[in-house]
Amino acid sequence: MKWEMNYSLNYALTERSIVGFEKIDDIEFVINRSEDGHKLAGFKIHVNALAEDDAKTVAQLQANIIFDYLTGIHGYPIKGHLDNFIKSDGRIAVENDITLRWNAYTSEDIDLSSIEDILNGEDIRLMRQLSHYRAGLSASKDLVTQVREFYMIVEDEYGDETHEKHDFINKYKYVRALVSHAQIDDQETIDHFEDRGFDINKSWFMRVEDLKSPISLAVSLRNAKKPQYRHIRNKLSSELQQLLDEYDESSPMSKKFQDTLIKDINKIIQGPNIYDGKIFKRIKLTPKTEKLIEQNPKGEDLLRLNRLLLEFIYRAEIAKSRKNYFYPNNPKDIEIIKRDLGSIKTEAGQIIRKKVGDSS
Repeated sequence: MKWEMNYSLNYALTERSIVGFEKIDDIEFVINRSEDGHKLAGFKIHVNALAEDDAKTVAQLQANIIFDYLTGIHGYPIKGHLDNFIKSDGRIAVENDITLRWNAYTSEDIDLSSIEDILNGEDIRLMRQLSHYRAGLSASKDLVTQVREFYMIVEDEYGDETHEKHDFINKYKYVRALVSHAQIDDQETIDHFEDRGFDINKSWFMRVEDLKSPISLAVSLRNAKKPQYRHIRNKLSSELQQLLDEYDESSPMSKKFQDTLIKDINKIIQGPNIYDGKIFKRIKLTPKTEKLIEQNPKGEDLLRLNRLLLEFIYRAEIAKSRKNYFYPNNPKDIEIIKRDLGSIKTEAGQIIRKKVGDSS
């Protein structure tokens, strides 16, 4: 069964010239010539399918590629709709009756011949990039979606092994965490975010929720039977040591006790370095922690090391460190993303324009 699916652009595009459209199988572009140039009003897609729904599905996939391709040329969303479709028996079905909206654009000299590779699935990367470009342009009220979609074009183009150290990727790689809410738990990544101006919430400090067994921790600190327990107790304030000595584990911990305990532990985490080779020689540490110790860490890495060492000493009492995640939910972060959006969008647009049908 043969179907003719007739699509109209939501508004016709008047171009300086249009070439290459004669070479594309099963697609006829509706082009009217005038003194102003060539006016592209829509296109017809011929589909071989038995069922009406199958024909619509195939045609819509191809129509979306054409809209993405035109979007890539003009740099703003080109949209259209299925007007009607004609079955081989001549039956016409009306699909849409919509009100059109005019958008300003710049006329171009365009070549449609290279769209055939995309329609035939021979340039999957460009198909993917055009889809991201159109999504980014369409998300005018969603800042995160815009920067995400444009960055994914750049990463797709430069992010393979050949471009592993591409300056643009290195500069804006924070967008990857913006996209996936990836964990930020290494100093290099934290430094990258802070270099861009973001405030990353540090999570190496202790919260009450991080105490898996506060009573057991208090008893261990009070009794200090093992060298590692004595090592930590000696770093506690006199106020907490007195609370520990007076504590009866058969009674609930008071809020003041818990708050003082958390405050003292966070002072320990803040530094100096609590590692002592004699104390920790009998405690099994991970290779990553041992490597961190060898680096004589400062700053954020020192907080991380001290927290990790406390977790090794009090495995049953202290929960493993929370990871850092990036959620742009404050005005400062939003302004930084707005600032970077222009550069990322421009780079993505240049990538697209080098590939799509500009015949000039």
